[in-house]
Amino acid sequence: MCLTLPKKVIEIKENSVVVENHDGNRQELKTLIELAVGDFVISQQNIILEKLEEDEAMEIISLLDKNH
Repeated sequence: MCLTLPKKVIEIKENSVVVENHDGNRQELKTLIELAVGDFVISQQNIILEKLEEDEAMEIISLLDKNH
């Protein structure tokens, strides 16, 4: 089973999107979904799969923070 965590879009590039996870780690991903800076997404194998509502993403991040 794969676990993917919410990431926040921080930059839109010509052919990719830069995202940041709850720990501050950044990565550059590919996407076919139209996104804006500030959107929350989930990804797998460097491809964005889905856009999340902010409240849903924050709930997941909150659960992660409680476990650390």
